[in-house]
Parts: sequence; structure tokens; C-alpha cells
Amino acid sequence: MRKAVQKRRIRQNGGGKTYWASRSWRRGTGSGRTRAPETPKPLLSSAGARPRPSSLLSQESAKEAAGHRIVSYIAIMNGHFTIELDGLRFFAPHGVYAGEALTGNEFEVSLRLRIDEPEGPVGLADTINYVAVHERLRGVFAGREELLEVLCQKIAVALQQDFPQLLDVHIRIRKLTPAIAHFTGSVGVSYSKAFTPQP
Repeated sequence: MRKAVQKRRIRQNGGGKTYWASRSWRRGTGSGRTRAPETPKPLLSSAGARPRPSSLLSQESAKEAAGHRIVSYIAIMNGHFTIELDGLRFFAPHGVYAGEALTGNEFEVSLRLRIDEPEGPVGLADTINYVAVHERLRGVFAGREELLEVLCQKIAVALQQDFPQLLDVHIRIRKLTPAIAHFTGSVGVSYSKAFTPQP
């Protein structure tokens, strides 16, 4: 008596995986054959990789679900508005030298003011009125400071007091005709400050 083994491929519908199945029978003296039960043995997937354990599949499913939650969270976040004022000109007596207090100097100011996007339609009360910003700058420049750095700090504090919804501000001040011998060009200072918005 001998035992013969035949192998054949079985492809599962929809799964895309290929399995080997063994079919064996015993050949005796009679004409009948006794067929042994088939035992499918998964070897390789159609992509050439072994089937992944169910634990790995559950981990990947959890990661995918977490990714969907993150995307949903980002989708409902509000945006931001940046109100910009560029190239504002002021004539003022700011400077270290006494002569600058007498003759004055010309300054150029640029601002970036960032606020949260309000819910619903945007009205003037929900944003920053740049007319009011310009008036506040005029008041600050009416005084005298020796350093542009101090001037930037005063502007930032004043704007935050006037606009409590302000998230951050970026200020750039250029002195167009500095009191420097044989100098061509301008000098300036940039300043950024973040705030905690007030309700």
C-alpha cells in the first residue's frame, strides 16, 4: 500500500489570497480510493507576504480610526484673520541724540495683527478696525522715545488694550533718515508679541 499526495491551488473569492490544499488518498488492492480530509494551509498572500495576525489588523484599524478622529477635529477648527497696515508714515522726535528731538525724523511703520475667525458672519465689531489702529499709532508717536525698541513695546501694549481679541502682533519700524554721517539707507526694528485673547 502506498500513499499519494496531490496539491492544488484554491483562490478565495474577494480575499485576494492563495492557499495550498493537500488531498491525499490511499491506494489499495481494490478499485476504490479512500480520500483523506483536506486541510487548507495558508502560505503566501497574492502580494507575496504572509497573512498578518488579527492583533496587527486590530492595531492598524485603531490607527486608522484615530486618524479619522484627528481629521474630523481639524476640520472644525476656526481659521485666523491677519489685519495688515503697511508703510504708515509719521514724523516724530524719536532718537537718542538731542538734535533728533529738535529736528525730528520720518518713520515708516508696518503692522500685522492676528485674530481668531469669529463664528458666523463677520462684522466690524468682530475684527480690528484699522482706522482705530492708525489713531492709536498717532497717539504713541506724539511722544518721544530714545529707542525704537521701546516704541514697539508701547505700541504692542496699547493695541492689546484696545483690542482684547488680539492673538499676536508683529511691528516693524524704520527710521528713514537716521542721524548717521555718510549713511545711505534706513535703520529699523521688528518686534513680535503673542497675547492670550480676552473674552
